[in-house]
Amino acid sequence: MAANVAAALIFHHAGLPTGLWDLHFWAVWPGGHAPSWMPVNDSWMPMRKAFEWLGARHAETLYQGVFFHQHVKFQYPPTSLLLFELPQALHIAVTDSELNAIGWMAVVVEAGATAALACVAAGKMEIVRHAPLRLALAVTIGLAVFSFHSVMWAFSLGQIQAWLNAAFALAALAFATGRHRTAGVLLGLVCLIKPQFGLFAIWAALRRKWTLLSGVLVTVGVGLVVSLMAFGWSNHVDYLSAITFMNRHGEAYYPNSSVNGILNRWLANDDPFVVDKTAFPPFNPVIYYVSLISSLGLVGWVLARRRIRGGDLNDFLAAAIVFTIASPIAWTHHLGILPPAFAVLAVGLLTAPRPARAALVLFVAYLASAVFIPPLTFAKSGLASVIYALPLLGALIVVGMLAVRSPAAERFGERM
Repeated sequence: MAANVAAALIFHHAGLPTGLWDLHFWAVWPGGHAPSWMPVNDSWMPMRKAFEWLGARHAETLYQGVFFHQHVKFQYPPTSLLLFELPQALHIAVTDSELNAIGWMAVVVEAGATAALACVAAGKMEIVRHAPLRLALAVTIGLAVFSFHSVMWAFSLGQIQAWLNAAFALAALAFATGRHRTAGVLLGLVCLIKPQFGLFAIWAALRRKWTLLSGVLVTVGVGLVVSLMAFGWSNHVDYLSAITFMNRHGEAYYPNSSVNGILNRWLANDDPFVVDKTAFPPFNPVIYYVSLISSLGLVGWVLARRRIRGGDLNDFLAAAIVFTIASPIAWTHHLGILPPAFAVLAVGLLTAPRPARAALVLFVAYLASAVFIPPLTFAKSGLASVIYALPLLGALIVVGMLAVRSPAAERFGERM
């Protein structure tokens, strides 16, 4: 938290956006005093337009009509629209304010789940058997979540990603405490909004985590059946055209922390400081194929580690991070899934053979991934634009640290 405040003060004195509005927004929004310039419907606006479009019964399919013709960046699968379909079936009107209120509670839930995960991790270590010490450690880590820029950014934008971050934190806690079916159900709910987390089905199958796998498959299966009944087969198949298009183009806007985003900015393929709500960068074959190869390499690596890790908590957390950053569009707020991993690694420092060095590496990863970086003119394109790759670097450092088996990880593995 201190690092975030220090960075914000430096940016403020330099006349740059500070990121402190995250904390300001957190403090005042529940009281109804949101800044007038804040959209707070980054997810809800395109989702509503897609849902309303379906209600009008057009002849063409959903993504051809909304995504390609109206140029509305509705990037979620049709299953995400159950968020509006189910309340409507019950004659319940859902407003953006109510959805954002849930997002606000999701941040609290993520902080609580992360704190609980830290407490569980600490409880497995002989040197942290003292309950008050475990509680103090957990509370400190839980409070730190509120200064993690990616977490607050998701909530502040009115992003459903805030809900997904909370769901994943709960899934990590359930996994750590041996409740694999619950973890699978939570991951399945995430899959209905974020299909790339469906890779957890392969991850679980390769590691023979059948209970986890059943939770994922049943949840996704039920959600998909309900969605097919509500929105039709053709609209679901049409989602493939939108996915293909997004994979080929990606995003250059500076919060895109993927390899695709880095290359789009480096090669000046689009203006990284302009929010374009209707268009994507031009297709560039170099960017596309380099991004594709890097994504396949990352996913292949984390899936192939089944013989080394055996599916412990570290492996679970690393897989989630890799499935996120391997996407061609990995916004900063998508990295709101990182706090549980930081919690486990921070507790692991207590038994690390070289705690000072490990703590320094973890601190660097935190600075890279949790601190807001404002638009900087000199970093608009070229090599200097790589500064916006820092969140990706932080995530990769965390994955690397999770990949190193520690005594704490061994204890988790024995109990799962």
